[in-house]
Amino acid sequence: MSSSYETKRDEFIKLLNEQSNLPNGSRFEALPGRKYDKVYVWSDVGSHMGRYMIDRTTKGIYGIKSWAMVNPRRFYGDLDTIDQWDWSSHYATPLANTPAYVLNTVREERYKSVYKKRGRPRKAAKISSTP
Repeated sequence: MSSSYETKRDEFIKLLNEQSNLPNGSRFEALPGRKYDKVYVWSDVGSHMGRYMIDRTTKGIYGIKSWAMVNPRRFYGDLDTIDQWDWSSHYATPLANTPAYVLNTVREERYKSVYKKRGRPRKAAKISSTP
């Protein structure tokens, strides 16, 4: 991979460590992968928890479903737009009045418009004539 990508990825990890509210001894680190670089939170006892995945070709930042699965619905911009997001909470939120905020709002509205509740529909309650 190009050194430009690695430099931007390292800047992203540095920003996460500066802005996050992690307990003492915990830190963000990236583990390189074939298609995605995984961003983990490492604790002081040696365990780790996945938080983000970075697509190595598009530089897009995604949420993580499991230790090896990207969540395409949770998209947090790319390595060029990390300054348009607030990384202090558990997952990032776009800053107001930025292009990332507008894009995120449009994308979330599109998801809500096509969302279908899963499961069987509820049965209608029977109305009895006897008390």
